Amino acid sequence: MTLFLKGSLVEVIVLVESSDEEDKTEYLLRSQANKKQLLDALENVKQGQIVSVNLDEYEKSYFK
Repeated sequence: MTLFLKGSLVEVIVLVESSDEEDKTEYLLRSQANKKQLLDALENVKQGQIVSVNLDEYEKSYFK
């Protein structure tokens, strides 16, 4: 938007935050099967059942 105030040109930029993150979450949770898988994964993390992968080692092993 461009405004003229007392002989001066003023540019105004308005940033509107996107709600994409919320929309993605809502989308992922719509399917009951997907929702169950995501909630099960969260429970696994809470219980310390985590698998760590070193991406550098993974690439060396599988992308020679």
